[in-house]
Amino acid sequence: MYLKRNDEMNIAKKASFMDIKVRVTSDVLGEYKMEVDKLQKRLDEGTKEVAALNLALQTGQTEDKEKNAELVSCQKHLKTVKDEITATETDMKKFQDQSGKEKAAWTKEVAELKQQLAKKSEVCAYVKKDSAEGMKLCDNPIPEPPKQVASKAEEPKAKDTK
Repeated sequence: MYLKRNDEMNIAKKASFMDIKVRVTSDVLGEYKMEVDKLQKRLDEGTKEVAALNLALQTGQTEDKEKNAELVSCQKHLKTVKDEITATETDMKKFQDQSGKEKAAWTKEVAELKQQLAKKSEVCAYVKKDSAEGMKLCDNPIPEPPKQVASKAEEPKAKDTK
């Protein structure tokens, strides 16, 4: 009996220990399940976030390609404009040089014409000296016709006959 009792106690202790072990294992398993659920939830959220970020990345890459294409287009346009400006500046420089040469030529010609104008023409030697038109052309002073001074003759006073 003592052995049975001893066996019973050992079995009861083992059963109690097993019961405690099952409860602890159940609690630990429950905590692990909660941890798994939390991690699964975080994984799902992370997956959604990764999907959203991938979509944003694709959108960004598309915009990047568009902006790069626009940049290349703008750079080509800028090069064209710079080339046009360079060509225009070259034309303007040529025009200024040509204008300067023409201005110098015209200035020289004006000076020559002024010099010719300042000289008395050889024709003036053959122009009549008393001709008004000839005097104008040859810069001779035009003599003014003498002024007629009208002398007022005093009228004889009429004798009053009364």
